[in-house]
Amino acid sequence: MTTLQGKDPADEMVRLLRGCALFEELDERDLKALARMCRLRQVDRGTVVCSRGEPGDSMMIVSSGRVRISSVSIEGREIILNEILAGQPFGEIAFLDGSERTADATALERSRLLVLHRRDFQPFLRERVDLCIAVMQLLCGRLRHTTEQVEDLALRSLEARLARVILAFVASSGKEMGQDGITVPLSLSQRELGEITGATRESVNKTLRSWREMGLAELHDKTFHILDADGFSALVDQL
Repeated sequence: MTTLQGKDPADEMVRLLRGCALFEELDERDLKALARMCRLRQVDRGTVVCSRGEPGDSMMIVSSGRVRISSVSIEGREIILNEILAGQPFGEIAFLDGSERTADATALERSRLLVLHRRDFQPFLRERVDLCIAVMQLLCGRLRHTTEQVEDLALRSLEARLARVILAFVASSGKEMGQDGITVPLSLSQRELGEITGATRESVNKTLRSWREMGLAELHDKTFHILDADGFSALVDQL
C-alpha cells in the first residue's frame, strides 16, 4: 500500500467524508478539520488491505475501485460478506471499539482509499455529541444487516437470497427500476454469488437458468437483465 503524492487532496477528502453516513451531519468546518487527519492511499489489485485479527486502528472510504470483505469458514471456504464500492466506508466497527478486525478486506482492482486513524478520531469524537449519535446509528445499522444475513441463510430459499443480492446491486447502481425491468453491470461470477449466498456455483447456475426460463431475469456477459420487475422483486419474500 503506497501513499499518494501530488496536489493537495483536501477537496477530495472532504467530498468523501461528506458522502459517508457517519459524517453527513458535520458542517463544512468540521469536515475540513477531519480531512486534515486523513490520508489518501492507493492499493493494487489483490492487495489485502486488512486481515481478520489485526488491530482495528483505522477506517477507510473507497474513493475509486472496489474492495471485498470476506471471511474463511472452518472448512477453509471463503464467504463473501460485502463488496465495498466507491464512496462507501469499511472497517468502521473495529475502528470505533479498538478491537480486532472481524474479516479480511481485499482490493478487487486498483483502488484509491481515504484512511482515518482511530488515534486521531477519538479526541474529535469526544467533543461532538451529534457525531456520537451518528456512531450509534451506524452500529445499529450494521447489527441489523448482520441479523438479516443470518436470517437469510437460516430461513430463506436460495432464490430469495440471490434475488436480494441482485437487488442490492441494482440499488447501488443508482438506477431506477421501472415496470420493464432494468439492466445493470454485475461484476460477480457465479462462484462468487454462491459464496455470498452460502450456495454452490452449480446451485446458482441452476437458479439463474430457472429465472431465464420463467422470463424473470437473465445474466449475460457480466450484465444482469431483470425482465419482470414485479415478479423478480417478489422472489425476495419467498421462504
